[in-house]
Amino acid sequence: MMRSIPRISISMLTLAALVLATEGCGPELFVNHRPAPGAKPRAAVLRFQDAPGQAGSGSVAAEVFSAQLLSVDAYDVIDRGAIDKVIEEQKLGTSGLIHPGEAAGLGKLVGADVVILGSVTEYRPRRLLMFPPAKVALAVRAIDTRTGQVHWSAQQRVGGPSRWLTWVIPVIGAVATAFSPSAEDLLAAASRRICRSLRKNLAP
Repeated sequence: MMRSIPRISISMLTLAALVLATEGCGPELFVNHRPAPGAKPRAAVLRFQDAPGQAGSGSVAAEVFSAQLLSVDAYDVIDRGAIDKVIEEQKLGTSGLIHPGEAAGLGKLVGADVVILGSVTEYRPRRLLMFPPAKVALAVRAIDTRTGQVHWSAQQRVGGPSRWLTWVIPVIGAVATAFSPSAEDLLAAASRRICRSLRKNLAP
């Protein structure tokens, strides 16, 4: 009697493919300055620079990063609505993007000790049932509004398929792409990873 071949459910294959499609290492974080013990600097997250050809990606990235930064006890995060109001009143950056040379001055206007600048260096949206799945990359840095010193900088890349997943088992890869996180979800994941690293490295 022939033995039957074990059957693997589609749900299990999808889950495995999803994990592979969204895997990534932790952020590259370089810390030059930590807040003094007992101090809690006020931080203003400014709009991030858009990825090439992806208008609006910087605005989304800044929103999700600002939300994740609330989990970092080292900072008192200023509401982005207050920041946008000052930008509008001062007629700074008609596109919403603040030039690095204006960042420190804007930070002082909103009462920030530190401004968070960033850019979306890669933003590839998910395409239904087509390779590759979504992929994003962020580069973020914190600048002292008084001295101009860079307190820390970080880079994080999230998403994209594993090579063997793409080449060896393309059917499962297609399923993974269909059910994998969107680029917006990956921006949140990248922000979360950077802020998790900041919590560990900026803790007193």
